[in-house]
Amino acid sequence: MFERQHPNDRYEIIADTPGGRRYCFFCELTGTPVYTTGRVSGDTPMEEISLAWKEARSFFNGCSECGRWIRDEVYNIDEMKCIRCAPYKKKPRFCTECGSPLPTGNNFCVRCGHQIEEVIFDVKQPV
Repeated sequence: MFERQHPNDRYEIIADTPGGRRYCFFCELTGTPVYTTGRVSGDTPMEEISLAWKEARSFFNGCSECGRWIRDEVYNIDEMKCIRCAPYKKKPRFCTECGSPLPTGNNFCVRCGHQIEEVIFDVKQPV
C-alpha cells in the first residue's frame, strides 16, 4: 500500500500557545482544510511537524500515482488514486436525449434508444 515518508506540504500554523502550536492541514488537490491538530510540542521544528502529521494522517488518503495527500471526497477508492489521476466515472440517472429515467445496467435508453455514456467527475486544481 502507498505510504509517502514525508508529511503533507500543505499546512499552516494557526496558533502558537505556551503548550505548543496548532497546525491545520489542507487537501493537496482542493486546497481545503481537512484537519486541525491539538497543541503539538517538539524539541525541533521537524519533530513537531512529524508529531502534528502523525495526528492528522488518518484523515487523509494518499494517491498511489501522484503522491498527493487528499480528502475523502476527491479520492477514488476503487483506483486508490485522487480523482485527478483516476476521475470518477458514473452513468447518468436520466437520458441526456429525452430525459427518461434510466434503468440500472442498460447501455441504451429504453425510451429513445440513445446510447448512454459514462460521465466523468473531476475537480479543479487549487488556485
